[in-house]
Parts: sequence; C-alpha cells; structure tokens
Amino acid sequence: MHGLKDYKGVIEKIGKYFESMDSKYYSELEGKPDDMEELVKYLNNLKI
Repeated sequence: MHGLKDYKGVIEKIGKYFESMDSKYYSELEGKPDDMEELVKYLNNLKI
C-alpha cells in the first residue's frame, strides 16, 4: 500500500503548513495593517 503512505505524508505536510500559518499570524502579524499581505508573503516562501 504505497499510496496510503504517500497519502499520510501529504496530510502531515498540510497539517504542518496550517500550523505554521497560524503560528506566524497569531504570534507576529495579527492586528498589523498589512497582516494578510505579510502572511501571504510568508506562505509563498514556505517550502512544503
């Protein structure tokens, strides 16, 4: 079941992506005038 292993890996990466997004936003960007723009820049540079 090679596909199941790949699937679990993808799901894990998606979870880490969203965890990183939340962490960045709530620890550094929330409330800033350009918070969403900065978050998008951060996410665009994230390697997944």
